[in-house]
Amino acid sequence: MRASAEQEHEARVPVVGTPKSATGRERETFESDESGRTVADVALYLPRNVLDLLFITTGAASGLIEDEQVVPRLKDTFYSENHEIGVFPTAFVETGFTPNIGARMIASIDNFASTLRAGYGGPDSTVVESRIRMTSGCRIPLSLSIEWLQDRRTDLVFMGLGPSPEQDPRNQFRPLQLSRNGLYRERRQRMIAGVGVRLAPDWVLVLSNGLKSRHVDDAPDAGSDQLSRVFEPSSIPGANRITRTVYTEAALRFDSRENRGAPTTGAMMEAYGGVYNGIRSQGASAVASGVRWAAFLPLYRVTNVISPRITIDSITPLGDAPLPFFDYLSAADFRGFDGRRDRVVMVASVDYRWTLIQYIAARVFGDATNVAPEVSSLALEHARYAWGLGFDLHSASTQIGRVAASFSQGDMRLFLSLGVAPSGFGDRQHR
Repeated sequence: MRASAEQEHEARVPVVGTPKSATGRERETFESDESGRTVADVALYLPRNVLDLLFITTGAASGLIEDEQVVPRLKDTFYSENHEIGVFPTAFVETGFTPNIGARMIASIDNFASTLRAGYGGPDSTVVESRIRMTSGCRIPLSLSIEWLQDRRTDLVFMGLGPSPEQDPRNQFRPLQLSRNGLYRERRQRMIAGVGVRLAPDWVLVLSNGLKSRHVDDAPDAGSDQLSRVFEPSSIPGANRITRTVYTEAALRFDSRENRGAPTTGAMMEAYGGVYNGIRSQGASAVASGVRWAAFLPLYRVTNVISPRITIDSITPLGDAPLPFFDYLSAADFRGFDGRRDRVVMVASVDYRWTLIQYIAARVFGDATNVAPEVSSLALEHARYAWGLGFDLHSASTQIGRVAASFSQGDMRLFLSLGVAPSGFGDRQHR
């Protein structure tokens, strides 16, 4: 009798929702007089969707011959009905720079994809960027990309040439000037055309050609730290004028990782060579070359990856025209503060990443860098070090954002980026 009574009671309990309509979230009954909840829902609508946006990939803009994925549910929010066009916000914040906020539009149809990004952080912190990528469906995967960028940046740092700029005779500091860090403003226009061919599952040959126009002058609000007030004119060739350069490069890359988003095991090696050609008499000519190596090894579990990395780049001026000071190499992959430049730069680092939840990974890292006039003169003396930690936001195949902090030489550097395509480890054309 008791069993039959329980069965009769269960039969009278109504079934709320169905597998098709259930949302997975349990909420209290909404009363008609709860206007506060309505106001809160409206106020939190945008923050909630921005948090969801952290999982969106900037696929068309950040990968080469790779299938980028977008979380399907978010396509319904930020994309058109047919999921071919989407618009979402971007953000870039870094210590020492004005925050830049903007938006990116992505259009993807079959084997064609394009992006348009615009950002604004003030009169001297603007960016407009457009990228088009086409892939072929032939037997050998092939990708063609065309890019255009125009931006303005200010408060960029130049500390001089050499591992110890104050002792290097190539640097001539202004007399009675206490500061040794010159701040400058840069206005750039850049066009890049590239072709990538996947020769084998893990081998890619990339041919690229870039045209870059630069105008460098003093940072307007730097006061006594302005570039021309720290350095004599002979130490900063290329300043206060427009320089135009064509850079052509061939790179062969081996990468056995399944993707560049989540922590993944594998190895990466690359060698490249390139030529800088100044247009008319406005720029010098030079030859560039470099190698990089990285290993991604499991530690404790496959989603915990430790990755030692090293990169060495060099540039050799040709002819009698002086190389502009901003074309000398800097430690672009170094995550601390270092405004030194020279003909050779080396960066060594160790990263440890582990998966926290789907699409979010934590990271701790350590970097070391140095510059030198020749490869043979690279040494630990005057090397700079940095360490830090942060969080990466990624899709199935690429990084889409990061929040990090690094510490070096008593300074702290903060990073925040969202929706800005990563340049990649060792990238040259986008520097």
